[in-house]
Amino acid sequence: MKFNFKDSLTITDAMAERFGLVAGVRKFDLRMRDADSGIAFMLSQLASLEAKAYEVPYAKIVYKELVPIDTTVNEAALTVNYFSFDGMAKADWIGSGSNDLPSVGILRQLHSVPLGYAGVAMEYTLNELRACSMVGQDLNAQQAQLCARAADEMMQHVVLYGDKSRGMYGLFNNPNVRTEKSQLDWNAAETTADDIIEDLNKGLEKVWIDSMQTYVPNTLLIDSARYTKLAKTRLSQYNETTLLDYFKEHNVVKGLTAGGGTVDVRPLAQLSGSELKANKVSTTGKSRMVIYDRNPLNMSAYMPIAPRFLAPQAQGLKIITPMEFKCSGTEVRYPNAMVYIEEK
Repeated sequence: MKFNFKDSLTITDAMAERFGLVAGVRKFDLRMRDADSGIAFMLSQLASLEAKAYEVPYAKIVYKELVPIDTTVNEAALTVNYFSFDGMAKADWIGSGSNDLPSVGILRQLHSVPLGYAGVAMEYTLNELRACSMVGQDLNAQQAQLCARAADEMMQHVVLYGDKSRGMYGLFNNPNVRTEKSQLDWNAAETTADDIIEDLNKGLEKVWIDSMQTYVPNTLLIDSARYTKLAKTRLSQYNETTLLDYFKEHNVVKGLTAGGGTVDVRPLAQLSGSELKANKVSTTGKSRMVIYDRNPLNMSAYMPIAPRFLAPQAQGLKIITPMEFKCSGTEVRYPNAMVYIEEK
C-alpha cells in the first residue's frame, strides 16, 4: 500500500508581504524530513494560532486603559524625539506711533524618549509537527497564548514601572511628578466617612487647583485595600450609599472633566506598598494613589511594533517562531497634570 505524504500550502499575497516570501503553492512533506517542510507546516498553522492567542482574556492586563498608546511611530525608530514649547507674552498699552511693542518669548526644549525592542518565541520540534501533520491535527495554541501573555505582561510592567537601565520611567515613578503625603489614616478609629471623602478630594485639588485649573483630573488609581473600603463602607448606618458611589457623584471636579463625566476610580494591586517597594518605586512600603488627567496631550506610551509573530525559522531539529514588539515607558509631557499621594 502506498501513502501520499505530500501536502501543500498556498502562500497568499498578504502572507508573502508579511513574511518576505514568494506567493504561490509550496509543497511540503508531512513526515517532516526536512526543515522547509516544518517551516511550511508552521506557516499553515500561524493564522489559527494567532487568532487563538488572544482568545483568553487576562483581567490584570490593563495598561492600555490607563495610558494612551501611540502606535504612529516608525517601526525602525530607536527613540521618539519631540519639542516642548513654553511661551511668555504680556500685552500692554502703546501709543499710536509706538515702535516699542512688548515681544513674545518662546522657550523650546528637545525631549528624547527611548524605545526598547523585545521578543519571545514559540518552539516546536520537527517530531511534534510531524505528529500533528500526519493525523491532520492543529497545533495546540498554548504556546501562542503564552507568548501573547508574556509580551503583554512585559509591556504593562514597562508602562507602569519603566526600566531605569534603559532610561525609561513608568506611570508610577516619573521623577518630575510631585509626591504628596496624605495626612489621614484611613484605618484609625476616629476617621469618618467625611474625612475619607475629603482626603480623596484633596488629591483631585492637587492637580486641578495647583495647575491653576489647567488640568482636570479624570482618573484616580488606588490600591485594592482602600478601594475595597470605599466600595464596602456606607455613608452611615441609615444610608445605603457607599463612599465610592458618593465620591463619584459629588467630587470637586464632577462635570468639569472632558465630556462632563466624573472621575474614573480604579483599583490596582500594583499600588500596594509591598508591590511599589518590590519594584523600587518607593522605599516606605506605603500604598499610593495616582491621580491624573488621562489625555494623550499630557502623556502617552509608544508602541511602534505591536506584538506579532515573524516567519518560522529552522534551528537544528526545531522550528522557532519569534514574536517581536517595541515599546517605551510612559512619557509624561506635563507633570503638573499628575500627582502621587502616599498614604499616611
